[in-house]
Amino acid sequence: MKMLLIQPKVFYRSISFVRAWVLFQILSVTTYLQEKGKDAELLDMEAMNIDYDKLPQIIEERKPNMVEVFPGCLYYYIPHAFNICKVVKSVDPNIVTIGGGANFTAATEYYMRRCSELDFVVRGDAEPISLELMEALEKGEKDFRKIKGLAWREDGKIYLNPPCFIEDMDSLPFPNWGLVNLDKYHFNLFPPQWGKQAALALSRGCPYSCSFCVFPKGEGQNYRYPSVEWAVESLYRLRYKYGRKMLHMYDPIFGLNEEWAENFFKKIIESKLDIHMCIEMRTDQVIRQKHLLPLMKEAGVKTIFMGVESNLKKDEELYGKKAGGESPAGNAEEALSLVKEAGIVRWGCFMIGTPYHTPEDIREIYRFADKLDPEIASFPLVTPLPGTPLYEKLKGEGLILSEDLSSYYLAEPVAKNLYMSREQLYTLYSEIWSAYYSKPERISRRTSSGNEYERWFYQELYGKPLYSGRSSAFGRGVSSAKELGHLSIPAEEEKSLQKWAREVLGVDWE
Repeated sequence: MKMLLIQPKVFYRSISFVRAWVLFQILSVTTYLQEKGKDAELLDMEAMNIDYDKLPQIIEERKPNMVEVFPGCLYYYIPHAFNICKVVKSVDPNIVTIGGGANFTAATEYYMRRCSELDFVVRGDAEPISLELMEALEKGEKDFRKIKGLAWREDGKIYLNPPCFIEDMDSLPFPNWGLVNLDKYHFNLFPPQWGKQAALALSRGCPYSCSFCVFPKGEGQNYRYPSVEWAVESLYRLRYKYGRKMLHMYDPIFGLNEEWAENFFKKIIESKLDIHMCIEMRTDQVIRQKHLLPLMKEAGVKTIFMGVESNLKKDEELYGKKAGGESPAGNAEEALSLVKEAGIVRWGCFMIGTPYHTPEDIREIYRFADKLDPEIASFPLVTPLPGTPLYEKLKGEGLILSEDLSSYYLAEPVAKNLYMSREQLYTLYSEIWSAYYSKPERISRRTSSGNEYERWFYQELYGKPLYSGRSSAFGRGVSSAKELGHLSIPAEEEKSLQKWAREVLGVDWE
């Protein structure tokens, strides 16, 4: 029996930076199945620029018995994953279709009801579940109740076994990066002098319960990580066998176990691994592990991504993310200051646009970001994802505007705001990016006396588009949603909205 594992392709020019990496889980699952002696192949439609009209021919040529699609936690990929299932069934209705990844795990029944061509979902860590399902189908078995982590259809009903998670991370084989052409991937938020790039996750799970996060909580999932030896060997292979030096570690939360983190960074230094890393940490974690920051710097940590989210008290309960101390805002100030002192680039994420945010609230979040002054500031629109507590709350209050998952890309309002129109909220979203990166004092300081990263970043930002399809300084006005056909605003109204948004933010520069 042959398995074809597919990463979908999306068409959004404004967010084409998603080609930054192969979804690490699909690489891990393919490697795992091959190591177990199974006939498994990986097809990354995004990196290989394969359009859907070519997919039927590929299915006919490769003749898989099973197709597993992985949109991962990239929610706007979900409709394209559905499309893959439809195409596969149109070629051969007997091909078994499977969904894997964080989104399918978090809202299994929701997605299976939206795509009748989806036969199974592997819920949790897909490696052992996919293997067990493959072996069951090879034997012609039809009783799936004993397969942990599996969801399936039977007699018009959907059945869900509890998610299944790997506890011994060292039991996984080292990822076979040779399955993909790494030169097809890029992430243009890091300077080329930091080295060729790749993205991966060493740990899985998260003990926290942020209401907006799609990673599943409970039902046996713990924070899990490999041994330091396994982790460093994995990076060593990626560095010296595949020539990747700049690594984006997109663990949901990196190095939460302090002893492991300390030993990991020491091992990298002892091994003279010569890599650079971007890691993701909570602000309270940064403060607890502040004594490790010099070690991180020496080990090659170039950037730390921190979810600041908001400095508004009203958001603490909604997000389920009180980071400890007096307030998340207090933690953020201290954490970003510590990271700056360590000589590490700060990436702060500030979320805007809940149904309960007034224009003045968004101005306060902008002012807070401006005060903290991270080298990279991102301002995603709050997007309630199916399967999350935030989605269930807003759905119950009738505040979900759209179930069109293609619009769930953190840059378009999908929930009703109680104080602004959809067009007003989107214009504020667009203008807050421009306001931050167009501030004259910030531009002057960072281009003249900034660090290596700041000088490169602003040259990229103003010398050419940072993201394909977006104008310099991230564009002005209602750009990407208009581009996708999701918003239609007359030019005169757009100018009026831009003026209003700049007044709200207190911005008086172009």
